[in-house]
Order: sequence, then structure tokens, then C-alpha cells
Amino acid sequence: MNMNRKSLAGLPFAVVLPLLVGAPASVAATDPAPPRLPCGVESYPAPPALDAPPSAVLWTGATLDDDWRPPACTGWQPAPTTVVVALAGHFANIGDVDGMLAHIGKISALGEVRYWSVTDKQWDVLFTQAASLDGPNPSALRGDFSSTEIHNGGDLYFLSADNRLQKDVVNRLRAKEVGPERIVLEMTNVSPLRWLGIDEARELVGGNNLRHALDRADALFSVMT
Repeated sequence: MNMNRKSLAGLPFAVVLPLLVGAPASVAATDPAPPRLPCGVESYPAPPALDAPPSAVLWTGATLDDDWRPPACTGWQPAPTTVVVALAGHFANIGDVDGMLAHIGKISALGEVRYWSVTDKQWDVLFTQAASLDGPNPSALRGDFSSTEIHNGGDLYFLSADNRLQKDVVNRLRAKEVGPERIVLEMTNVSPLRWLGIDEARELVGGNNLRHALDRADALFSVMT
């Protein structure tokens, strides 16, 4: 995931897939090694053992090489990046790829995701609203996406509001790769994000670019976000 520093309000979207692992993340605040997305190379950070907590690494402008750019496989526009967050983990799944895609398509289930709020010292819901959309119009509500819709690789849109941002945001989800052993998903915000009292369009600040790679080995999926 790469984002402009001013768009940190959208950060909660990055934790949805790692939460499937079901364990607290082990976080490295900084790391001298650069991030590596699984685009024909071994990813970094690498997924930990099945029973180990997910790995998470944060790079900022102070720790990220000035010449680091997202790899060409992402399709992201080359631009200076001030914040990069990478998460990796394992989870068990005995279903097939279509079952996994159907699970991912249940946008309405995001309302069930909970997290521990350090500020409030209690468990809170991560999303106060989540719904699939028939296009980028936030009023065009519809039912959850089917596995076929995700498999087809078209642009899918959904509405979400996390309990900190308190703003409805339209997001675009697209499957870049779907096969028996690998699923690659990309997501970005379409709506402007309001941060520090300023409305910022994604085209102006770079927005939140999320890439989720799920690689399967037997009944295990490794996740790189």
C-alpha cells in the first residue's frame, strides 16, 4: 500500500484482509530494507509461520529511499511516496477460489469487523457503514458482489465509512489476477478524503492505493498487502 501522508485517514482499509488472519500484528516501525511486492520476486516482509502473528512494516520518507517507486506490475503512476505500509500473514482455508472471491465480495460483512481502540480503550466497530454499489454513485446501493463479478475483473464500487473518518467514501475494487493458486486485488478511494479540514481529491494527492496478493499452497493462503 502506498499513500500520500495527507491521506492517512483512509488507513483502516488496509487492515481488512490482514484481520482475516485472526491475530495481532507484529509491527516494525521502520526498516532499512525496501518494501518488495510479490511481482515475480520474493515479497518483503515475508509471510510468517501459520501460527505466528502477521508481520507489518512501516516506511516513511525518512526510511524510504528517495528513488523507491512502486513496481510496474501495480500499474500505479510513478510519484514520490511518503508512506508505505506492508502487511503479510497466513490463514487456513479449505474452500476453493470461488468461495474466497464470494467471501471477499460480502461488503456488507465489513460492518462486523471490530478492532481494539487504544484511544477509547474498548472494542469498536471499524466500519459504521458498508455497502456495494452499482457504479460510483454513492446512492446506487445494491447487494453484495458475487464471485463471478469479481472474477470478471471489472471495476466494482462500494461505499464505506470508518468510525474515525465519519464520512462516506466510495472505493473502487478490481481483481487484477484470479487463478487456482493466486488472487490479486487492487483498491483505491474514488471519493475525495477530508483531512485536516481540507477536501483532497485522489488525483491531487495520490490517494490510498491498496494491493492485496493472496497466494495459495494446499489449504493455506499467504496474504501480502
